[in-house]
Amino acid sequence: MAPLPAVRRLPGVVLVAVAACTSGGEVSRGSPPDGGTAEVGTKAPSDAWFVEVALAAGVTHKRGVAEYASAPQRFGGGVCVFDVDGDGRLDLFFPGYSGPRASGPHLYMASGRLRYVDETAARGLSDVGRALGCLAFDVDGDGDLDLLTTTVGGPRLFRNDSGRFVNVSERLGKPMADDVFATSAIAFDADDDGDLDLMVGAFGRYEIPPAGTECFGPCEANILRYDYGGTVLLLQRPDGTFEDGTTRIGRVKEPTLVLLATDLDADGKLDVFVGNDLSAVRDRYLRRRADGRFEDIANTLGVAVATKSGSGISTMSAFDADLDGDGQLDLSESSNDVEPNPLFRCAGGVCTDIAEELELFRTPHNFRWGQALVDFDHDGVLELFEAVGHWDIETSAGGIDRPFDTLARPLLWHRASHAAPFAIAPAKYGLDIPTGGRGVIAADLDEDGDLDVVVATALGRPLVLENVRLGKGRAFQLALRGSGKNPFAVGAHVRVHVGARTLPFIAHAGVGYMSSGDPRIHVAVGEATTATVDVDWPSGKKTVGAPVATSGTQTLTEP
Repeated sequence: MAPLPAVRRLPGVVLVAVAACTSGGEVSRGSPPDGGTAEVGTKAPSDAWFVEVALAAGVTHKRGVAEYASAPQRFGGGVCVFDVDGDGRLDLFFPGYSGPRASGPHLYMASGRLRYVDETAARGLSDVGRALGCLAFDVDGDGDLDLLTTTVGGPRLFRNDSGRFVNVSERLGKPMADDVFATSAIAFDADDDGDLDLMVGAFGRYEIPPAGTECFGPCEANILRYDYGGTVLLLQRPDGTFEDGTTRIGRVKEPTLVLLATDLDADGKLDVFVGNDLSAVRDRYLRRRADGRFEDIANTLGVAVATKSGSGISTMSAFDADLDGDGQLDLSESSNDVEPNPLFRCAGGVCTDIAEELELFRTPHNFRWGQALVDFDHDGVLELFEAVGHWDIETSAGGIDRPFDTLARPLLWHRASHAAPFAIAPAKYGLDIPTGGRGVIAADLDEDGDLDVVVATALGRPLVLENVRLGKGRAFQLALRGSGKNPFAVGAHVRVHVGARTLPFIAHAGVGYMSSGDPRIHVAVGEATTATVDVDWPSGKKTVGAPVATSGTQTLTEP
């Protein structure tokens, strides 16, 4: 398979050089390749960034073509990376359909360094419904992480009871109809009462076409009517049940694929970005008003559409991080193969799309899904990792007159400085295995101080990519210990000061495409040996100038 070459701009000419990433005949027959997987600890080439270790690590399931037949399953592919049993190791949960023609959900418990054992049934997660995505969060404030799955028919809730999960979905009520499929979910305190509430996105209604329907490709993969589902807000009551608070955010018919709790307008308050598919329905940015309701300021802020083209965005995923080193959060989004993939620089209450300026072009013939905008080599400049894979497969493409890659290797966009354009890392960096990628989580799986990557799939095998990049700077994990019913301090605003630099973060529960990750915040600091941290806690309390070392896990407790 040919590598994706770097993208560079020549004077007066724009070049977008992207090679096809297929596996030949296997894709044309609809059968994804197994791909290679190295033994854990295998010596990597000196210029590699990652080594794929999924099979060697025990992550062995594979999404087959039979379960890629229906539209919800083609959207599906989230992953939750979290510590299920409190042993300090990160475990992996991949949601999936429970039932026939499906490989099911999989919970892999960490048994050692990059070693996993499938304990799905033993931990009570064999039946999670027709699940697409997941969210790990502490619903009851008892200090462990519970699990929500987003499914056809709405979300399901599983309480973590000493490392085993108990279905308590009745607490959610019935926020969605049986034929609506939920996508991404986030948790945060939406009403300032100290516990975590839920916001759940939905694409829309799904019905299996009746016999005799003329379809483009497999009928189950068609959405016959775009009756959008919309985003719902579920407010937690004192007794642990939830009530529908959607009127606070506005009942909007929208095909939502991603939700992100963030603060792009830098006013110190937690807002929510709502990313919608199909571009005709604009993205929303919900800012909370004094009366507890949310107002959409996406047009004013500048994130409703791609700035320069003015066109809508088929938003698949979103990620917030400080792209340019100015101390303020920016926004990256992924999209499909024919619409722009924006990258918004935010400052002074306005966000501007600078994707073209940084040569972050769309990738022809493919969809980009989950993202991680993080510092893999700890040099102070962020890389952008993206899962890739087309919606269609060749056997269902009908008369479509263009190439596409159902399976494609992930993309790593990197650059040398904040002023430099992005380039696509070549396959020799360890990114040469094609998948039908969807959700992406970057986390320190092996506790060696750097970020590894998990890529969930709708088709094919998931990837577990061990970061083997040499010559890294320093980094530490910041664990926040909040009070009351929010012990992981979800929604906290964090500012890490390293010399003259300020690194901003939000403590998330739910990030990226239908996924969630380690509640600890990974902070890369270059060569610095000390740093200080400010925290605006969700309760309103503040920590100012707390000194921390720049290695290992540093814990800050709410005053």
